[in-house]
Amino acid sequence: MMRELELATARARSVQLDFRRRVVTWHISVSKTDAKALGVRRLHRCACKGTDWRADCVFHALADQMLILRRHFTDAFQGRTPREDLLLFPTVEGAACTKDNMIATILRAADHLGVAADPTGKERVTGHSLRVTGAQGLS
Repeated sequence: MMRELELATARARSVQLDFRRRVVTWHISVSKTDAKALGVRRLHRCACKGTDWRADCVFHALADQMLILRRHFTDAFQGRTPREDLLLFPTVEGAACTKDNMIATILRAADHLGVAADPTGKERVTGHSLRVTGAQGLS
């Protein structure tokens, strides 16, 4: 439920995985509706049924992402804890993704998942789609 720029600047350290309970806690430092800049924590439970991994499971997607980060940026971890400056979704070089590149990734994922194009030619998926769709799903 984040916009493309929020994803591009998210820090790996803001994610805590509880494998025993299969819950991820994601601390979002600031958002557009957070006037006092206090931040907010979002909890996501594993959405998988039994042992079958689901593509829409936030817990497993973030667990996989943390594993990828540990493999590619081993020096950015102190034990299991990522350094403060490690981005959650960095470029291969470890830098922040641009807004356009993050949108391109979202569009590629939508294509991969078979999200159909809008017959009217309007953009069906944008950089805000994850936020809008996530909010609709939770309601």
